[in-house]
Amino acid sequence: MREANNANASIRFLDQEPDCIAVVPSAPSFVIIGTYSLLGDSDGEGNSGRKGSLQILSFLAPVTQTKHLDLDRKDFPFGIYDLHFHPRDTDLLGVATSNAEILFFRLRTTQDQAGSLRTIELREIGRVIVEEPHDDDGRLAIVTQFQFIDTASAPALETEAENSSGSIEVLLATTTQFGNTKLLKTILTTADSGFESVSQRLKAQVLDVHKQSFDLEAWTVLSLPVPSQDSLLVLSGGDDSQLLISRVGVPNRPTSNLDLDTITTKQFLTDKRSHTAGVVTICSLGTISPQAAADPFQSESSSSTLILTGSYDETLRLFILTPPSATDPRCTFKLLGDLQIGGGVWRITLLDQYPRKSASGLLEGLDYILLVAGHTAGVFIVRLSATRFEHDSDDRTIAEENGWNYAFKVEKTFTEHDSLVYAVAAKRDEEKPWKWRVVSTSFYDKKICNWVWNGDQQQP
Repeated sequence: MREANNANASIRFLDQEPDCIAVVPSAPSFVIIGTYSLLGDSDGEGNSGRKGSLQILSFLAPVTQTKHLDLDRKDFPFGIYDLHFHPRDTDLLGVATSNAEILFFRLRTTQDQAGSLRTIELREIGRVIVEEPHDDDGRLAIVTQFQFIDTASAPALETEAENSSGSIEVLLATTTQFGNTKLLKTILTTADSGFESVSQRLKAQVLDVHKQSFDLEAWTVLSLPVPSQDSLLVLSGGDDSQLLISRVGVPNRPTSNLDLDTITTKQFLTDKRSHTAGVVTICSLGTISPQAAADPFQSESSSSTLILTGSYDETLRLFILTPPSATDPRCTFKLLGDLQIGGGVWRITLLDQYPRKSASGLLEGLDYILLVAGHTAGVFIVRLSATRFEHDSDDRTIAEENGWNYAFKVEKTFTEHDSLVYAVAAKRDEEKPWKWRVVSTSFYDKKICNWVWNGDQQQP
């Protein structure tokens, strides 16, 4: 790895192409980056071979700061396409691959006698197959994205994180290159024994979520709990510009007793009109109620959810999703606003959200701070401002029907990257909470940039 510096960023270069990234929850001064490299025509039929890696790196650029550390690296004969830490079991890492699998790792750290961090190590604890080989030619599917479903936010799925046998049940939503969306359940060990078996194939239950698959690759997936109905809503986006929404009915029982073969699914909505190119990312901003002034972001009385989508058509879109209820069987998905951002919107991360107040302390609105990977146009920090709408006229737009007006504003554009921006992450400065430290990567030039965005110094 070589280093360079300029006035705008501290820059490093990897030996492989980076495409996904996550801040290490138990050691937030470090990130883990997934890579993949195409190896050319390996089978005579136009299908390229791949290799990839997981690399743990210092969040900040200077390598000299981490020379005393042993930072793990794993290399694979396949590409890495997505990675996430479990939302509650934060040393559990899931990794999506180009050979139809999700791999699971335990992250372990050790300290020296003075209490300083000495090593960060990844130990594989198993892997599951997401999709069987393609019927026509035997090809393995790329697992394009996945999400850990946090059972703590879905009471019907809630279970103890670890049971007496030293295992943990995990539930995942995934998408694949063959246009499918899957729900997957498996059981992982939490014990230290057996970690050396890096190729252990685990049993898993797999369920097709949508009755209809995408015509092309499925790129992105998001699950939303609907606790009042013991169900999940699963949203998926595909390369054919479609967005699909299905309800997954979940019996009111612990995950350990959950049999995916008994679960019912119902496809509520197929959106073919909102996007003019592939839908590649979906992000939830949480439930919102126009009456919830005391707690405007989360309201038990509201089931409507703000949803952001990103597309190859270079547009960031805001929707309001209202699931079916006992009084209304419809699932509605309405556009509230959009932002032409350029370059394609590959990833959206919600960094922060907070109420916006006047000098006298009155609530004026809500602000959401977004980190956006702009694919060919760099990285964007975007502010989405929601302002309470007061109007007695019957002439209302869709945005105003929910009691709010929404406005996008680009706060910062970072353009040091010379190729496709896939992976971005950020963390808040511990001493200055308005400051965000960002690490962003670009694919073909294998570049990693570290830079800073100074946000609202007056924010709560």
